[in-house]
Amino acid sequence: MGFIEAIRTGFTKYADFGGRARRSEYWWWSLFTGLVSLVMGIVLAILMTIAFVPVVSQADSDGNLPSDALDAGFWVPMVIGWGIYTVVLLGLLLPSLAVFVRRMHDTDRSGWWYWISLVPGGGIVLLVFAVQDSTPGANRYGPNPKGIDGSWPQAPHGYAAPGAPTGYQAAAPGYLPAPQAAFPAPPAPPADADQSPDDPFAQPPR
Repeated sequence: MGFIEAIRTGFTKYADFGGRARRSEYWWWSLFTGLVSLVMGIVLAILMTIAFVPVVSQADSDGNLPSDALDAGFWVPMVIGWGIYTVVLLGLLLPSLAVFVRRMHDTDRSGWWYWISLVPGGGIVLLVFAVQDSTPGANRYGPNPKGIDGSWPQAPHGYAAPGAPTGYQAAAPGYLPAPQAAFPAPPAPPADADQSPDDPFAQPPR
């Protein structure tokens, strides 16, 4: 799953706490929310600077401000910026929590593990869980989002793992199935061994 698809999935499953989310979906969404927070933080810092510069510039040599110094500040843009920043963060909170719960489901864990983040060191535990691969095959939360049935140990490049049944082929995560040799079908035998169906002088059947 790519960056754009992960964003689309995050908003499509805005409050969907069921099912599973593979690692790419979770980490691309985390990158998206981090970039949004960074951009909004920079814009808010600029608005705050614009608001406070006229106030600070009125300070005397001792750093004292006149009693009416705050009247010179540009507070409206800053207040609007804070409002937009709050709305955006609240808007991303629910889908971020949902994709985290689905990521825990993908490792066959309950979404209630989220509350361990309130314990010192709990964030490290959740980070370890989040980087783990999907549970092979279906689990109690749904089928594998990578389409792997987990019926036999996976092997790289789609070749069967050691000890797999004869003729078994399975693709490992991130690999395409092994190429299959294509053999042409044998030609059908002619109806009459003495006459070719392409012979223009062949006698019609009696």
